[in-house]
Amino acid sequence: LLKANQIVLRTNDFQSAAQQIYNLLKQQIPISSGYLALQSGNSPCILLNDVHEASDAVPSPSTTTGLRAIACREKQTLFENDLTPDLIDFLLEGQAPPSNAMIVPIVLSEQMKGWFALFDKSTDFRTEDARQAHALAEVAALALERSQHLEAIQTSEEQHRHAQAVAHIGHWELSAYDTAPKWSDEIFRIFGLDPQ
Repeated sequence: LLKANQIVLRTNDFQSAAQQIYNLLKQQIPISSGYLALQSGNSPCILLNDVHEASDAVPSPSTTTGLRAIACREKQTLFENDLTPDLIDFLLEGQAPPSNAMIVPIVLSEQMKGWFALFDKSTDFRTEDARQAHALAEVAALALERSQHLEAIQTSEEQHRHAQAVAHIGHWELSAYDTAPKWSDEIFRIFGLDPQ
């Protein structure tokens, strides 16, 4: 869990953080394959795919009885070691049914954001596996939230720079610890200088 938190702190890109967290999951729970899907509006989008001979085609829509539907609706990590056809609603196009499966929801602010699907553990999934996977999914949710906040900050900064350029106004900052003021790019342009 400490490694996963360190990943979040040093990685700004969610996809990179998610890949590293998924690799940690595979180290802790020896599975042969899996994927990470994120909710995008009403349809999921496959972000990571480790399922051999399967496409990135989005899994069929949730049913009311499948393992994925139940895990996502309840926002709980669920696993099944004796899969029956009525529980299989998580397969990628071209994927053979696994011998066992675990669905790990990624929840942020009480909203379903996606899930890890883990397949074919050589032994049965256990409650301890679910606990570990759930903890890592919570860290993945933090990585997603951090990524969204960084993206919002970048967008806001870009809009602020654009607004200053259009209005031809700028700003400056003076810190008690610095001897020189910090000028915005537009202040440099107002005085006919190249932004530094």
